[in-house]
Amino acid sequence: MNNYCPSDTRDIVEFKFLFSYSFNENNQKDLNREGEPPRYLRNKFRQEVEIDLSNNAQVWVGSRNNRWLVTDGQQNFPIRKENNQLNVYKRPTIENCALEYSCFLEIDPPSNIKDIDFPRYIQPPDPSLITQLRDRQTQQLQQFVSRGIQLYCVDATVDWRLVVGLGSEHVQETSMTLHHIYGIPYIPGSAVKGVLRHWWLQVLKEDKNFLQQNPGFIKSKDEIDESIALKDPIFLSIFGSQEQRGEVRFLDAYSTEAVHFAIDIMNPHYPDYYSGSKPPTDHQSPRPINFLTVEKTNFRFAFLAEDQKLLCKIKDRFEDALDMKGVGAKTAVGYGYFRDFKDKTDTITDKLKQEQEAAEKQQKAKQLASLSPIERLAEEVKSLADSQVDEERATEIYNNELPSLESDDKQIIAQALKTYWQRINKWEGGSDKQRQKVMKVKSILGER
Repeated sequence: MNNYCPSDTRDIVEFKFLFSYSFNENNQKDLNREGEPPRYLRNKFRQEVEIDLSNNAQVWVGSRNNRWLVTDGQQNFPIRKENNQLNVYKRPTIENCALEYSCFLEIDPPSNIKDIDFPRYIQPPDPSLITQLRDRQTQQLQQFVSRGIQLYCVDATVDWRLVVGLGSEHVQETSMTLHHIYGIPYIPGSAVKGVLRHWWLQVLKEDKNFLQQNPGFIKSKDEIDESIALKDPIFLSIFGSQEQRGEVRFLDAYSTEAVHFAIDIMNPHYPDYYSGSKPPTDHQSPRPINFLTVEKTNFRFAFLAEDQKLLCKIKDRFEDALDMKGVGAKTAVGYGYFRDFKDKTDTITDKLKQEQEAAEKQQKAKQLASLSPIERLAEEVKSLADSQVDEERATEIYNNELPSLESDDKQIIAQALKTYWQRINKWEGGSDKQRQKVMKVKSILGER
């Protein structure tokens, strides 16, 4: 097996042994005899042998002697490439990375379950899926904002590499947290909350005012009394306790752009020592372990709360937590740190405002369409703003439209002009021309 490596295809259904020999006259006479051929020819004249290995069979190409190795995990069939026919059938590609990574990993070679060829078998998620998920999450955040919930949203890029869930159960002994539905790498909201909470406690350890007010907070160099931190109303409101629920919702962080996978390696030099069977001696052979990571990928972090002050406190410390502490496994060797923080809160809320304004305009247009011409003109006057352009429009309606109207219609427009001028503080006082217009409107309305 050491001289073989995986081919470009993984699965086969069948292969055939094809034999060809040159025969002399004696061989031909033996074949023409009645009954079975002699024993020395019996096996040679199986011109075609077909073997069905099922869909789990794999093809391995020999690095020497131009051979194939076909295996179904139980039987190995080394065959010469030039003398045999191999019919290969690929199984459908599994688009869900979580399903591929958890259930359908291919082993290199079949006898060694720890050597998994990640680059060939684990493909990044479809970027269109990530775009759809990002847009869906944006719509959900907008729904929360439309109901009065406050939002803080920030995008950040992995500084080097990231792996979350490295110690979870997996056939290869190293794992990664992948969404079970979408199949993409993500950072659970619980992990985001845990990182920020731990960083917050570290900040409190260096806060002189807090330490003066709470002298028992630091028990020793590496130990603190978290029950004292829970006396801080801000800390308690954000993270909660066993008795009180936190007021901030920490959402899962999803990638907003294409995901980039990278393979890294752990190389324990004393495997027998770590397994607990032998002391750490130099005669032990290192056992490299591959594991999957994410690199150069952008993630979106989102927080929801009813109190904007709590989100402002998070905003002050969250970026420092990811920049200086990191999230996930192996942060001590540079994993899990983020950079290029971009606040996306206004982008999401502004888009919501634009959509709401467009919906209001559409609704208003429908309402105006159902009104009579006089009612539409009155609504136009009432909606005028305190600007030079709108004041000129009101004067135009006063000069051109109002004199030609009938009595009832004239009163409707006069009342609308009165409402507008009162709103912009032009009903009382003003220039002589404005006072004259107000007096005429009052006379139409029967006022003094």
